[in-house]
Amino acid sequence: MNQVTDTMLNHVTHRIFDKNFEIDDRTIQTIIDCLKKAPTHINGQFYSVIVVRDLEKRKRLVELNPLNGHILKSSVFLLFIADFNRSRIIIESNDIHHDFGKNIDNLFVAGIDAGLAAMNAVNAIESLELGCVIVGGVRYHAKETIQLFNLPKFTYPLFGLSIGKPLDNPTKSPRLPKVLNVFEENYNTIPSDFFNDYDQLLIDSRVTQGSIWSESIFNYFEKDTLKTVTKENLEAQGLLS
Repeated sequence: MNQVTDTMLNHVTHRIFDKNFEIDDRTIQTIIDCLKKAPTHINGQFYSVIVVRDLEKRKRLVELNPLNGHILKSSVFLLFIADFNRSRIIIESNDIHHDFGKNIDNLFVAGIDAGLAAMNAVNAIESLELGCVIVGGVRYHAKETIQLFNLPKFTYPLFGLSIGKPLDNPTKSPRLPKVLNVFEENYNTIPSDFFNDYDQLLIDSRVTQGSIWSESIFNYFEKDTLKTVTKENLEAQGLLS
């Protein structure tokens, strides 16, 4: 083991931060430098990051995401954006119009690029003895987030990252057993009742919040909350035809 693997293996999600703690500019720049070194498809870097320190903007984000009060109490919030606006500029400089919404693979490309960058950021943050939490809830109010940050067409808010000095001491969440999601050569058959043991493991570890794990997965897909909202907002941003 080394410092890098120790940091990754000891990852926990923090949601309670010291609201009076300020992260200096040098540390923020280090985090940004690290996330920008993440792998990226064809070196396209199809994402952007907005560093949000303004309290009014963060208050608005909490109004939109009331279960994520840490956005306001953290030291800084990073908003990760799928970004094809730079690509549009390059294409139009060649007097060509391109319909980004016709190729759904674009959404994979931008999502993967942004996700890899975010994980670089998480590892950097935790190595600096700070804490963070990924905020996927920004997509539930994408239209309002687009307006709040003046996002141009061909961009889309994917998720955020609250960063600060943690005051909580959360339990490490056990992941699925290797036999269920790490396979050799071929995808293995998964028993239909696999979730019973994992549900109990999370209960025993005291990391569940509200419903048990399998119920939360069922409810997420049964409600399908983002289906219509995301489609409409992607179309408005020129990323889905």
